[in-house]
Amino acid sequence: NMQTLKFARSVLGARNFRIASESISTEGLRLIIVRHAESVNNVLQDQVEELIRKGQCNAEQATERWMLGREVDPSLSTRGYEQAEYLSKHLVPKLERSIFVGHNPVIVANSYRRAVF
Repeated sequence: NMQTLKFARSVLGARNFRIASESISTEGLRLIIVRHAESVNNVLQDQVEELIRKGQCNAEQATERWMLGREVDPSLSTRGYEQAEYLSKHLVPKLERSIFVGHNPVIVANSYRRAVF
């Protein structure tokens, strides 16, 4: 249907995306969205926010600490690795069952280190 086609275009981000509407079926469609686990930048942000809460630095100083300490492509924190491991233990069996019953799951992920475990 047209709503599904519009959704597919928005997800894929293609302006001239073409697909026959009869080839799209939402029957049995399941969408699982997972945000990356905790990164080292998330930990740094928590630390900086805590310094502000305690009155140990102002917003300008906090921003400077954040900018100097952050990574462009941060890895997962220790807790983030634990979160990713927990997710894999619960998600992989669901994907395996899906394949077993004839579905073809599609996984879309970005290539940032915090999103690929």
